[in-house]
Amino acid sequence: RLKFLRLNNFRFSATLRLQGRKKDSGKKESAIEEQQQFFDPVTGEPVSEQEYYDRLYQPGGDRFDVNDRFSGLDISWRMSLALSFSLNNYNPENPVKNYYLDINGMEVQLTKNWKINYSAHYDLRTKQVVNHSFTFYRNLHCWEARLTWRPSGIGGNSYYLRINVKAPQLRDLKYEQRGGRSSVLRF
Repeated sequence: RLKFLRLNNFRFSATLRLQGRKKDSGKKESAIEEQQQFFDPVTGEPVSEQEYYDRLYQPGGDRFDVNDRFSGLDISWRMSLALSFSLNNYNPENPVKNYYLDINGMEVQLTKNWKINYSAHYDLRTKQVVNHSFTFYRNLHCWEARLTWRPSGIGGNSYYLRINVKAPQLRDLKYEQRGGRSSVLRF
């Protein structure tokens, strides 16, 4: 028997990454799409594309039809989910177990120049959000602007604004503004 070996610390983590891209509006996705037929949402009779959309939004039309031109996510996005478990057994009388769900960088590219990012750290044991933040990014040609807002958690109810030149040679040319509780702690 090996009594001198003891597990003091253990950690396990699993990550899932998902992403989607904006559809290329200049090209047809397939030959089937080119020959798509449209049917009246009420009667089921064949109609032209224009008639289909005109009737679709009138009383009796089906706004939730899967063939609707507005259905589907037509923007670039990505997200990473991580599930973590840790065990701290330094005190065998009182082991500490933690279970976390992390949403790392749920990012949506709204337009060519605008991005929104959301991150969160959720404690599954206490069922509480430990911290979360929103980041709004704007491409300003050779400049960029970023606003990070933390509504709660570590550094809660704080913001950080940064406007800077993109060129690495001029990275010290910037404007920064911090506010809220974290401004005293400088993070």
